[in-house]
Amino acid sequence: MKRIYTYILLTLGLLVISCQDDLIDSQHDFPATVDVDAQEEYAVNAEVPGRIVFNIRANTPWSIATDSDWCSTTPSTSAESSLVSEVTVYPQDNQTFQSRTATITISSEELGVVKTIRVVQAKMKEKVSLTIGNDPKNNKIVAGDGMPGDTIVDISADKVWTLSASDIPDWLHMEKLNETSLKVSIKETNTSLAERQAYAKIEIQGVEQKFEFPFKVVQPSPFIVADGARLTTDVLTGYTKVEFTKGEMFRSAYTMKKGRMIIELDDMKMSSIYNLGFNFTATSSANFKLHMEAGNTYWFRCAGGFSWVAPIKKTFTMEEVNAIRKLEFAVADDPDSPGKVMVSIYIDGEHFGTQKGRTDIFSAGDPGCHFIFEAGSEPTSGDYCIFKSIKYVNN
Repeated sequence: MKRIYTYILLTLGLLVISCQDDLIDSQHDFPATVDVDAQEEYAVNAEVPGRIVFNIRANTPWSIATDSDWCSTTPSTSAESSLVSEVTVYPQDNQTFQSRTATITISSEELGVVKTIRVVQAKMKEKVSLTIGNDPKNNKIVAGDGMPGDTIVDISADKVWTLSASDIPDWLHMEKLNETSLKVSIKETNTSLAERQAYAKIEIQGVEQKFEFPFKVVQPSPFIVADGARLTTDVLTGYTKVEFTKGEMFRSAYTMKKGRMIIELDDMKMSSIYNLGFNFTATSSANFKLHMEAGNTYWFRCAGGFSWVAPIKKTFTMEEVNAIRKLEFAVADDPDSPGKVMVSIYIDGEHFGTQKGRTDIFSAGDPGCHFIFEAGSEPTSGDYCIFKSIKYVNN
């Protein structure tokens, strides 16, 4: 029994000695050491820089000092009873446009400076806020309905801005009205069957750099494409290929009164006759049209509110039809019949015919005629024409 008691006492004594090996105050018989597992330098972000963590193993008391108040440490001194300490460095956000460096110095009374650590923090990135136009997600301004007119666009910016528009097409003009408004002026009707685009940018001069915000201005096409119609636009030329389908293929959103409608074609392919029509129809049912029907005959007539009149007919070969590149329809006052109008058609600059003495529906308040491109019967598959432009000039 006495032997067991003695063994227990010896064991407890060894445990006490072992525990004292982990205490700083028990290390007087060993050379003073302070080991730091930190890097020589740390790079941190300006915003949300995070924390830096390293360990110090020492058998002598130590302390930490920093030369910058934006970079603090915990703990700043060693614990009396610990040989190993975890040290955390807390950099604050850098809210300046200059990078900065803090030096952390670890030292002990016995050893002096043990290690220096540099914390290099990046400068704050300059930011600006800007919202452009009626489609801010895409930085796109949709201006008007294809016709001339002005659009006032809201601009929301947290700094003074300038408009940079050095390469703007002739159909568009833009100007800054004030810090919250941009005026977009469409000067010409879009003569294409597709929308057209222009590009510009808004610039903001910051403290250190210039910020650029590109955007595009879109002018819609003033033509309405019918369901089932097959139109393809060449992005380089802006020309639109219309594959012939039965019925209406497209119409103008605007109306024609007295003036000229000029249609320019880049190519035409008709391999059979199926009553291809260039039709101008008013809300009052007044209409004039140019149609191609059986016998390779083009016929031109006025009807409805314009007062029906026998059509003017001329015969073309299929080669002549496919060679047509320009059609011009003109409505004007009839000098020989006061209060009446006359309607004329020109094909490739040559006069096709004029219907004179027609009722002037426009003086009676009719809003005008929509241009409709159509086929009266089933076209041959693969036939088409390519439209370069459709331009209305109002008298």
